Amino acid sequence: MKKIFVAIDGSEHAWKALDYAAELAKGMNSTLFVYSALKPSDSGALLAMYDMDDPMLATEVAGLDDLGDKILAQAKDRLDPAIKAEFKYEVGYPPEMILAAAEKSGADTIVMGSRGLSGIKELLLGSVSNHIVHYAKVPVVIVK
Repeated sequence: MKKIFVAIDGSEHAWKALDYAAELAKGMNSTLFVYSALKPSDSGALLAMYDMDDPMLATEVAGLDDLGDKILAQAKDRLDPAIKAEFKYEVGYPPEMILAAAEKSGADTIVMGSRGLSGIKELLLGSVSNHIVHYAKVPVVIVK
């Protein structure tokens, strides 16, 4: 493995996934691509109602920028400085954003937590991790 993509959202499971991915990267001399996709509003219908230039949406996205910076700063603090890592966050629908970013990054594998911060519950996996397992083009490691 040359590049390990790890998706984080600030949840307990995401930090466990980051720690696991860091150990993999260290052992295999791989690069980490640490990624966070932050979703504005819980409703896609709400987003459809607003023009992307709408001040209300701009305020929410600015708040997400602050949150994204904070999550990535925490991730940097958790990692051994000897591990090569890239960091990125984007605003959008997490399942699709994660798949697109993982493919674009050239990752050999995706590591993520079994559940994130979403309020949606599924029996075995969170909705985002479930989507990634089903549609990723590379192996996916789910960390509990």
